[in-house]
Amino acid sequence: MTQQALIQNAAPTPPDPDVARIVAGHLARILGREPPDVDTIDPDAGLFEHYGLTSLNMVILMTSVCEDTGTPMFAFTETDIARLRTPRDVVDLIASARRSSDKGGQAT
Repeated sequence: MTQQALIQNAAPTPPDPDVARIVAGHLARILGREPPDVDTIDPDAGLFEHYGLTSLNMVILMTSVCEDTGTPMFAFTETDIARLRTPRDVVDLIASARRSSDKGGQAT
């Protein structure tokens, strides 16, 4: 089962505020907002439509967020990444991977 499927099947959980701030901070930096004001990032706005991210920006965002959260990029499939539409999706995907890791490995 992919991480995205885990997110869709999991009971709703509140977002991890630390992960949310990390995602917002990296997104703000990619957007050139200095200092990176995380409070200006709407967690439900479209990464591509609203913020204008490119595929390269998305790779940079995910690599940076994974590095700062200690989440291995290999925990995600190409499909998991392709389904990300909002900052909240990124937070949920990272949180799901971290929960899976805390349980002793990637869930299937």
